[in-house]
Amino acid sequence: MTASSSSEQHVRYVVSAEFDIDRGPVIKYQYPESIGHDAGRFAALMIPDGAHARDQDWTVFFYPQADNHGNCTSVLHVLNLVNTSLNNSHRRGGSVKSMAIFTKHPFIQVFKPVLLLALQKYVENSTIDVLKQLYDSLQAIDLSDMPRFTLYEQRLLSINSSKVLFSEKFYKSRPRTSLLRRASSIQHAGSFSSTDSLASTVMSNHDTHLYECKLSFNGLDIPMRVPVDSFSQAVGAPSPLPLISTFVINANVTPYSSLHPHLTTSGPTTHPLIVMINAFLTEKRVIFLGNQRPASEVVDIVLSAIALVSSGTLCGFTARAFPYTELGRVEELLKVKGYIAGVTNAAFKHHTSWWDVLCDIETGQVIISSNITNPMSNNFPKTFPRSSHESTGVPEDAVLVNDLRQMFKNLIDENTIRNRFRKHILRFIRMSSAHDELRQELDPVLQKNSAWYGLETGMVIRGHGCVWTDAYQKTAELIQYGSVLENWKKTVSYSLFVKMTAEEWPLLAVKNIDIDYHIERLRKIKIGKTAAGKIYLAFSQVIVTSEQITQLLLALTQGPDTLDPIAIGLFHPDANVREAVVQILDSIRCHIAGQHYFDQLNRFYKHAFNRARKTTQSETNSNMFANFSGITLA
Repeated sequence: MTASSSSEQHVRYVVSAEFDIDRGPVIKYQYPESIGHDAGRFAALMIPDGAHARDQDWTVFFYPQADNHGNCTSVLHVLNLVNTSLNNSHRRGGSVKSMAIFTKHPFIQVFKPVLLLALQKYVENSTIDVLKQLYDSLQAIDLSDMPRFTLYEQRLLSINSSKVLFSEKFYKSRPRTSLLRRASSIQHAGSFSSTDSLASTVMSNHDTHLYECKLSFNGLDIPMRVPVDSFSQAVGAPSPLPLISTFVINANVTPYSSLHPHLTTSGPTTHPLIVMINAFLTEKRVIFLGNQRPASEVVDIVLSAIALVSSGTLCGFTARAFPYTELGRVEELLKVKGYIAGVTNAAFKHHTSWWDVLCDIETGQVIISSNITNPMSNNFPKTFPRSSHESTGVPEDAVLVNDLRQMFKNLIDENTIRNRFRKHILRFIRMSSAHDELRQELDPVLQKNSAWYGLETGMVIRGHGCVWTDAYQKTAELIQYGSVLENWKKTVSYSLFVKMTAEEWPLLAVKNIDIDYHIERLRKIKIGKTAAGKIYLAFSQVIVTSEQITQLLLALTQGPDTLDPIAIGLFHPDANVREAVVQILDSIRCHIAGQHYFDQLNRFYKHAFNRARKTTQSETNSNMFANFSGITLA
């Protein structure tokens, strides 16, 4: 999240709607101007099914913005609150009114408190002045001091649970920060602890994932905590726990009678969660049904699924998403290829021609439509190595589901769960590169920009892509996922990924080594001391600058053991390798984010680092003395 100026337009429209007993849901006011001919279609979304039976409910929907040529250039995120109040003076004994904010920001959750106050005031006095007051208050939010993060810093922050990561960026006074860092370095020189203790004390009550500011409305100062690690596809910051609880812990796991090569990648026993993920990746029409449930529950599940599958890496899901929709908009829904929609009306379940996959929030069942189009089977090249031997590796699908079960059972924090999904999506993308290489179908755009590691142009150390425990696991997974990989390449998500990768490649700090691949090798398979030594030596040569270290930390965060794959190199038999590992760890220790990773190392590794560092310094001093003693003074 980049810093914003106080004059930035935080909200585009504020709209109110109400239920008219003769006309149904209608738009009442729009500010600062009319949305145009689209306004009427939002009324039913702002007054969801069953709203009259609840005191309040929330809905979310998206409004694509088009340029003068009719091309969608951005998406407005719409947060809507509906209120039902009993009043005997009304014909039906009460009134149903709602108010919605249209904003470009994905962090719509921060606007909920003020929208509650605004709608309460609007129910008491239903004039456009309330909309104007809310609009002006939102526009006055000052985010000019929000910290700036590079792309990889932002990604690192988004998948890390530490509340002090990048704490220095929240200081307005850089000289003060420098003094604190220097004092801390002196204080901890003996123990090689890296955390800026004084700074950490100051920031102890502040979560660095959030920027604290305030909003003034109706004479009240409302505190706001704006996420600085938010991505375009992560709208509303919903918890992943309800989705995991419904479709993993309490999933209705029964063998599928309808199989589909894009969805049931493990045959009839494919887990419902995997079917859901595959449906997103291959652009299937997906419905999330919460029969008679509050719209807000369905909305949160939809937004959570989108955020988890996109994982800050893939895009294009919100553009075809309807977090809440209703029966009257079926015709519009069916015009969108691969839509993702949340509904509360059970009628959707019975119309199997409307959807490809239905995720029932009530039962935890993921259903494949009997009407789904069944594409031709994937035709793999004859050169694929096939064997009757069983692989020693466990399929990634089974690993993901089991990991999520354990995380939920052990009450693991939500960021770690999101990171586990990110690891799954990144593995899928790397499997795509392996699939392309075997079929010799490298994307021309990626080739042109040298943005696919498969080219290995100018690599310091060879090796790239996905890591398998053995050749048999590689063969099995590429065959298993072949249809999914091929059909992902036909989606908007893939096109946007290619475009984004080509744009980000020039910004990549390390291009001549596949850091993720070699970290995964160190973490996952027994590669031997010689191969491990080559990796450590290559890292010490290539990873030097702050951005390069950030990229390394991003790869290390993919596993639960963080710095362990590097720290284990402190015990390598080759002194040159140990020296290289000390250099890498020392660079991490002095890095703005790496210092917090270093502090999490166990005492065993820290002691080894301390000892190896002293040994390296002693050897350096001895060499300097030997060179000096050989000089003849004139």
